[in-house]
Amino acid sequence: MISGFAAQKLSCGFHMRLHHSFILAIGAGALVACGDGLPPTLAGLAPPASGTHSDGTSALLVTPNPVSLLVGGAYQLSMNAPLSLQNQVEWNSQQSTVASISPSGVVNAIGVGIAILTARYAFDTTNVASTTINVTGTASP
Repeated sequence: MISGFAAQKLSCGFHMRLHHSFILAIGAGALVACGDGLPPTLAGLAPPASGTHSDGTSALLVTPNPVSLLVGGAYQLSMNAPLSLQNQVEWNSQQSTVASISPSGVVNAIGVGIAILTARYAFDTTNVASTTINVTGTASP
């Protein structure tokens, strides 16, 4: 017959093996999910989709991503919208105290932080692309 102490140790060992197996299974599942070939989602924004939308336009893509700037700096973003539709692109900064964006896609670094900038067609709110702007302090003299 097994004593109470020995039974407790056996039970604890079983739970430890079960616990480690569970963590190992979760980790393996996370690795498999990472290898699905899809870009990650950041700040609740879906990554640019691939393919063609129902209106015949291609999925938008903003480049580069990410962008690092110093406060006071500026950068022209690029996107894959056809020339005939570029005037239909609407740019937006979700953190306008960090970075602003002009209607033509010029980023202005305003304050230290991270900003998510989005671009979408005025006629298609589901076709959205984004880029991350990392703004750091001013350059020292």
